[in-house]
Amino acid sequence: MDGIEKYFQQAEELLKKTPWQLRNAGSDLEGWGRIGEDFFILRMLGPANGVIGRLNWRMKTVRRGLLMVLAILRHKRENEEFPRDLSELIKAGNIKVLPMDPYSDKPLVYRKTDDSFLLYSVGENFTDDGGEIVRDEEGKVKKWADEGDWVFWPVPK
Repeated sequence: MDGIEKYFQQAEELLKKTPWQLRNAGSDLEGWGRIGEDFFILRMLGPANGVIGRLNWRMKTVRRGLLMVLAILRHKRENEEFPRDLSELIKAGNIKVLPMDPYSDKPLVYRKTDDSFLLYSVGENFTDDGGEIVRDEEGKVKKWADEGDWVFWPVPK
């Protein structure tokens, strides 16, 4: 039982860290098999738990992006212009804190454009690709691609 308890303690610690923190510590959510290597069943569960961890961070990132889009659009409705930067949303009372991008440990990237705005996460490649998304051979957006950014606004077509 000690090995199983140790596995779940280590798993809990992994889930507390952002993907950025895990990467900088030389670890990743795919390496879960190593924490249960003394027990066959835990070695089998490890990779699945790594996928669950990745999905958990993807969903958190999407939720943060959605909330920011709503706050930005609310600001536009109330002030007749988009904010110059995200800190204006705090000053206006639309949000309390800037949501962090778990793939950069910085706020989600926001850029005001002439008539709209751009909002994105740097995504799983941990690189700011300037809001560029990846498309397949047919020109369709590759959702959750390992390369490119995850753009929340404008909605990719």
